[in-house]
Amino acid sequence: MEPTCLFFDIECANSFKNIGKICSFGYVLCTQDFTVIESDDILMNPDAPFDWYLFAPGSKCHLSYPKEEYARHPKFPEFYGRIKALMERENCTIIGFGTAGDANFVVSECTRYRLEQLRFSCYDIHPVLEKQYESQGGLQKFTELLQIDTEDLHFHDSRADAYLTMKVTEKLCKDTGKSISQVFKGFTPITSEHIFTDRIRKYYIATVQQKIDALIKRPARPQSGKNQALKGMEFFLLLPRKADIDAVYTICKDITEHGGRIAKKNRPNAVIVKPGKGSAPDQTAKKQQQCMPLHELYRRMGIPAPALPPQKPVPQGFDYLAAFAALLQSS
Repeated sequence: MEPTCLFFDIECANSFKNIGKICSFGYVLCTQDFTVIESDDILMNPDAPFDWYLFAPGSKCHLSYPKEEYARHPKFPEFYGRIKALMERENCTIIGFGTAGDANFVVSECTRYRLEQLRFSCYDIHPVLEKQYESQGGLQKFTELLQIDTEDLHFHDSRADAYLTMKVTEKLCKDTGKSISQVFKGFTPITSEHIFTDRIRKYYIATVQQKIDALIKRPARPQSGKNQALKGMEFFLLLPRKADIDAVYTICKDITEHGGRIAKKNRPNAVIVKPGKGSAPDQTAKKQQQCMPLHELYRRMGIPAPALPPQKPVPQGFDYLAAFAALLQSS
């Protein structure tokens, strides 16, 4: 099969909880010299409410069609085979503008409808343009900078955005004298496999975070047989952002079982818990606020302090589909 390029763009009804509900998949399939083979804007029913700003007067992100137009089309599964054929096309370089979000939306839609994940890799032309032209901005900014004709085209129309992504890429190749493969040299492609693995990790973290939130909301629940050295005390945990979420949950659980409570936000009467001496930024503690190292907290409870490793791999057997469904329902 002759080498081709697929330029694509996606619009969503909303992306609450970082789960995009696709309402249009626009694309331009072309040869390596930018001769268009085919293009289309695949409209679909997102099976979700539209974010208010998408149809608001004066919005910078205004969809091209009314809600009713999207609603009258089938949902994503009806177009799955067609999109799969495009995204998995042999000897095809896939390119987008701000591609990470759109690639994530494809992965999350396959998860939402429990379809087999597509296997693809794609490039983002945005950082390549920023580096070459030493300028920042969105697609519209670069079409203006590169003097691309946008007459009769509507930004945030998926097919139009895919077409304009092709045109700025074509101009980049012309200005640099490089081929498509050459302009992406040194830039790492985005792969669906990496996205899928990362999303499962995030689903797991969200699941454990819900358990932590439940501990924060409820009163202290002292456990019989455990000392109540923390009774009446409230704690704000200032732990590394990438600390293992299960270890954080264990700390929260131990505090509540020993009579203490967890503060979701820092408050003047809360005791700041930090991993070790000097690890809390000075500006975090309020005036005369008490700080307590983690090992001291556990000394008071009379039990060994847990380690705080970086986030561990997701446990085997984790039901990511159930976690995804719960996250989707909460959005």
